[in-house]
Amino acid sequence: MEQLINAKASEILSSKPQDQHYLNWRDMQEVCLVVKSACVKQFNEVPQGVEMACYLAEAVLAPDKKAKLKLMKQVISLTSGTTGIAIILAGVGAALGWGAGIVTTVTAAMAGGAMLAVIAGYFIFDNDAPTLSNKAIDALRKGIRGALTEYWKERGGQLGNRYLSDN
Repeated sequence: MEQLINAKASEILSSKPQDQHYLNWRDMQEVCLVVKSACVKQFNEVPQGVEMACYLAEAVLAPDKKAKLKLMKQVISLTSGTTGIAIILAGVGAALGWGAGIVTTVTAAMAGGAMLAVIAGYFIFDNDAPTLSNKAIDALRKGIRGALTEYWKERGGQLGNRYLSDN
């Protein structure tokens, strides 16, 4: 999946002028769409953890606070059915430069249904577009890695059996 992310990001960046050699929010949505499409092809669904990782990566590049809050609402709506939230957030948090304490706080806030603004506050960044672009892609890679690890733990046997019966 990381190769797919890297390939799509490179494709998008290759078409940009040299002074805008970074991803924006729309670009990240396009990268996430490719990831979700690959999941549908592979698993016949988009795992909730993958959806969550995509929303978190998009939140890094969202153009304003309103868009970030909307994405955080979508993440929170997924947390009730998603196991491994801590693993997904640990990967995303590491990419964003969060310490272990912040990851723990955000994970606990999400699990406890804490105020949205508190969680979204961790996704408010400065306006350095190239740095944010790199953080968003790294967050997506690490979040997807954690999400797929958990997905395989949960569904690996079922997926293997389905694959064997299809072939």
